Amino acid sequence: MPASYLVPLTQIRREQTVVNSRFIATLGPAFSIEEARAFIARIKKEFADATHNVPAYIIGGGNTVTEYFSDDGEPSGTAGKPALTVLRGSELGDVVLVVTRYFGGALLGTGGLVKAYTEAAQSVVTAVERGERVPVHVAMAAIPYNLLERVRILVNKNHGKVLGEDYAGDITLTLQFPVEMYEAFQSDLRELSAGKIQAEVIETKEEIVKAANPPELTLSHQRFQTFRHQGGGGIPRLRLLARGYAAQHQRGPASHRLTRRNVRFEAVADHERLFP
Repeated sequence: MPASYLVPLTQIRREQTVVNSRFIATLGPAFSIEEARAFIARIKKEFADATHNVPAYIIGGGNTVTEYFSDDGEPSGTAGKPALTVLRGSELGDVVLVVTRYFGGALLGTGGLVKAYTEAAQSVVTAVERGERVPVHVAMAAIPYNLLERVRILVNKNHGKVLGEDYAGDITLTLQFPVEMYEAFQSDLRELSAGKIQAEVIETKEEIVKAANPPELTLSHQRFQTFRHQGGGGIPRLRLLARGYAAQHQRGPASHRLTRRNVRFEAVADHERLFP
């Protein structure tokens, strides 16, 4: 099963105006190339009268991805590539983006176009709600009536959920757990039933769950400068500090990532030094 990675939970749209040109960015989830192409076709149909509809997508996540972009008539390298670059830096997979432009009568130039398409893409990437692809087990267990409520407590304790209940001589529960929590539930269930009850996995799949917002670390300019001037290890030490802070506030692999989204700086220049 592929490694866990972040995906958009929903479609989102943002609009901004640059020298009378309208830039409308629409971003959403796509779990196959076919879904991405269908998304792009739908947006192009919605904005059929636009000057340009610039698409980009990343299907998959981690080290296994398929990428695509097009400038859709804009000068080469000024539209689709900047949009894809933003997607690459977003930590998102299974994501598709279309930036629609209505020409406003003034030429923006190469640098102006790159900046406009980059900012349009960033406007949706930073605002979209994120989910995480998590491997889960679906399991079944036959529970006597007198243990039902205590089993429900164990399910909640181990981050599971009850998908179904079938009442007969016993109660057959259909349950779902993150793979990493399943053995802990089995252990609790054996302890509760003196080893008489055990759940049986009937399916293993992936599910998308809402990702926790990354914790923020606020750094003053003075503190940043202190780390910066501590020899060659200043910036690496600052990165370790932020990772450690994040690890205290959020469990899981995401807690060890230091990104633009979970560090806040009092001075913009400090931000650029850490994230060139």
